[in-house]
Amino acid sequence: MPPKTIKMALAEMLEDLKKQDFEKFCHRLVDRREEPHVRRNRVEGKNFLEIADVLVSTFTEPGALKITLEILRDIDCNEDATRLGEISYCNSVAYFRDKQPLLDEKMDVLASILSSNSRQSKMSNYVYMSP
Repeated sequence: MPPKTIKMALAEMLEDLKKQDFEKFCHRLVDRREEPHVRRNRVEGKNFLEIADVLVSTFTEPGALKITLEILRDIDCNEDATRLGEISYCNSVAYFRDKQPLLDEKMDVLASILSSNSRQSKMSNYVYMSP
């Protein structure tokens, strides 16, 4: 099974919050002092899926994860924060492990290009030095 996206993990975590904790979360999200700000009308009356969309569209996936973890800890939802952090860490490891063969292949191609360019550069020095 492919790893969850951060957005999916955020939506699932928000869905699992108690109603009161979800409301606290939304309130803290709107009341953040740091940029970028989330306007109240983007949060009021929205469900967990819509809030996940707002988080990702405002902060990007990695930023949304960071902000969400901060707010969860601020509202004493530490277990939810820990669970979300573990899920996202495992997904990141799985994502990069899946990409490793592709990265290795690209590194081999890059090494061969650099090696080829280096040889051509040395040969061009000989050409320019000959009378």
